[in-house]
Amino acid sequence: MCSKGDIATATSSRLMIDTIIKFTYGISCAFLCKQEDDVLDLRIAFSEFEMRILRTIRNSEELREAAVEQLEKARARLRKVETEADRFRVNGYSEIEREKLNLINSIYTTLEQFENYKNETIHFEQQRAINQVQQTVLQQALQGALGTLNSCLNNELHLRTVLQVGDDITRIYGLDEVMAGELVEFEEDAVGIALNLESKNVGVALMGDGLLIQDGSSVKAT
Repeated sequence: MCSKGDIATATSSRLMIDTIIKFTYGISCAFLCKQEDDVLDLRIAFSEFEMRILRTIRNSEELREAAVEQLEKARARLRKVETEADRFRVNGYSEIEREKLNLINSIYTTLEQFENYKNETIHFEQQRAINQVQQTVLQQALQGALGTLNSCLNNELHLRTVLQVGDDITRIYGLDEVMAGELVEFEEDAVGIALNLESKNVGVALMGDGLLIQDGSSVKAT
């Protein structure tokens, strides 16, 4: 049989145990609640972090796509620029070659024109020199011919002239080729016969009237 003290002690112990159990349960519940809150907070934080990561990944994908698009556009522009550069280079080279060819042709044309002008000038100067020489030669020839003609005329007019008119005999100068007995004719239409053939003059006997014959009149052999 238990005494009242034992019963009281047992009751007190049970109450203490119940209190401890309740306290422990309360603490456990509080701890569990706190743990659940912490887990929930962690889940929320993880969800937010996951969402941020997803947004970052999505933004990264968008940025990557935009970057790829920009890169493709840049490549397209680069290809276009390269094509334009190639065409410009080809056209530029062609234009330069064409300009160079035109310049060379122009220079050749100018040189050819200059050569033609030079040849024409040389030909003109040569022709002018030839004409001048011909004119000089012609003038000299004409002067010589005129001199010869004048000499001949002088010989004819002055060397074969009457030196002295006498009553029957007239002295003639310049009839070296006349022969004795040959007829000579005066410019006054008078006629005479060569008689005296001297070294410097010839004596001519007049036939007919010689009144018109004067000193210096011209005479010729018939």
